Amino acid sequence: MMSLYVSGPMTGRPNMNFEAFNDLTCRLRWLGYTVTNPVEINPDPSADWLDCIAADIAAMRYVDGIVQMPGWETSFGAWIEYLVALKYGLDVYCVADSRIGYIKKTASHPLSIWSSISYAGALLALRCFKTKRAKYREAV
Repeated sequence: MMSLYVSGPMTGRPNMNFEAFNDLTCRLRWLGYTVTNPVEINPDPSADWLDCIAADIAAMRYVDGIVQMPGWETSFGAWIEYLVALKYGLDVYCVADSRIGYIKKTASHPLSIWSSISYAGALLALRCFKTKRAKYREAV
């Protein structure tokens, strides 16, 4: 059976969105998939973000595809996981309306990779700006 990695938003969500990740993981396993869940890789919600994403990327080397949860496109970490999926040529699936749908078999197509990198860069810039603005407000 196919092995899948669950990708989605965590940062800024209640309890790091662990419940949604675990629910989807249970559904996928019930359907017979082998599932890699980042919550099981990094169960401590206070763990360092960079350490977590590095462990998640390492785990993605051993899956056949990723499943993107609703809201994944608002998450910088999920964008990184998407880029890794593009690089590894993984199948990409999405969850919509409680159904899992096949999106596409990705390839190392330069246009899709560069447009994704551009978008991820914009999200990172926005995240950095919000962090600096919050620190500035605390100082004032």
